[in-house]
Amino acid sequence: MIFGRPGDPDDSHDETESEEGPPQYISLHHHVPMPFGGAPDLGLLLPPPPVNPERAYRPVSPGMPPIFLPAPFVPDSLRLLPPPGASNFPDPSRQPNLGQSRRAPSPISAGLAEAVIAPVESGLNTESASLTGHTHAAAAPLRTWADRVDPLIALFFYLALALGTAWAGLNVPSRYTLLWTVLIGLGAVLTLIDAVQSVGTMASGNMIWGLGIGLVLGLPLFILAREGLSATTEALYPDFTLPALFQSLVIVGPIGETLFLRGALQEKRGVVSSILGAGLNHLIFFFPLLIAGVPAILVGAGLFYLTILAAVYSYVRSRYGITAAFVCQATINLMLFFLPVMLVTLIGSPRIP
Repeated sequence: MIFGRPGDPDDSHDETESEEGPPQYISLHHHVPMPFGGAPDLGLLLPPPPVNPERAYRPVSPGMPPIFLPAPFVPDSLRLLPPPGASNFPDPSRQPNLGQSRRAPSPISAGLAEAVIAPVESGLNTESASLTGHTHAAAAPLRTWADRVDPLIALFFYLALALGTAWAGLNVPSRYTLLWTVLIGLGAVLTLIDAVQSVGTMASGNMIWGLGIGLVLGLPLFILAREGLSATTEALYPDFTLPALFQSLVIVGPIGETLFLRGALQEKRGVVSSILGAGLNHLIFFFPLLIAGVPAILVGAGLFYLTILAAVYSYVRSRYGITAAFVCQATINLMLFFLPVMLVTLIGSPRIP
């Protein structure tokens, strides 16, 4: 900014006031002229490139797929239900006896349960009475045939049948097949069909345990006392062919004894009842052999060892489940009864009475 008079050079002017008065003009110098009005001068700026609206609306790279959210809950599924009544609680007598200790409910928890259930039951009864106009008792749960029948009663009837068939004139294979069939039927109804509690989960690990225990007990006896085992088997199971002996000892017999003795009886009456029931079953099962003249020492040895093995099967059932008990019994029967007789038959050794 420069002050001066017309005709005076700009660089010879002193910015201080002179005697002639203030400056007559003001000169403003700018490096870039500043026009006013008109179109703006953009200088070196390039014009914007043309934009295709369709291509701008649809990009080259596709976007993310839509996110599918799960359907919302049904409102009725989020509704809180009242706790069940006292009649809907499981009966402790129906719980499976697996050899494990169960903790009894404490008085505090029992009192809390009664304090919670009683108002709810009274409220439900009041509401139902207001809707229907009358009160009615809660429907009792239907009891199945397995709940009403005590396995001990079924065992006594089975033993009576086994004792009665001793004088029925049946040959040994027919009598054994009849008794095993009755055991399978009783065990299937009481253990598999009408049982409230399941018999246990089928797991390959449990079955391997049953197979291992059977091999540990059966293999040493098979190696050391093969001839004695063959004689005992031929005394206890006379008139059996090899295929019939295999089916009876490895399949049919273990299925019947496992379902009834280790299934229904041990489920409700415990391990001791299962072992005693197995001992009585073996005693009456092989009792006609003594009448037929089979040496008592062979029959007695067979009864003793079969009862000891029944205790082993009951332990395996309580520890690893009913399928493990079946596999263990089938393995031991195969090692102690069938294989000795099969080797004697193939080698051609004389049969020991």
